[in-house]
Amino acid sequence: MNPVRVKDGNLPPFDVPEPRFGTWLWTLLAFLMFLAILLVLLFGPPLSGGFIYEQF
Repeated sequence: MNPVRVKDGNLPPFDVPEPRFGTWLWTLLAFLMFLAILLVLLFGPPLSGGFIYEQF
């Protein structure tokens, strides 16, 4: 449970902070990373396990 003491079995009311600029920035960064990984997996070299050794 919450370390804040619960009175009468109800959680104390808490206000949700407004999403700041940093939160949107990290969300956008995580989405771009996910999109880049997805594009590499779909259109990149086949992950057969042997394509790394073919480059040397």
